[in-house]
Amino acid sequence: MLVKALTVGPVPMLRSPADPVLFGLLRTASPGCRSVAEMTAADRRLYARAAAVGGTRYPTS
Repeated sequence: MLVKALTVGPVPMLRSPADPVLFGLLRTASPGCRSVAEMTAADRRLYARAAAVGGTRYPTS
């Protein structure tokens, strides 16, 4: 998990609040952990909570 203050320069079409914070989460599945469906549902709940307070998803590839 990564949480840090974010300094945003002049990037066209980049939405950012006045006091941006970068939050990154990378999860992996290992043997014996929850199912893919359960992990996906948990990720969606986390995203919904973040979006409810103004969070924005930035897709990566």
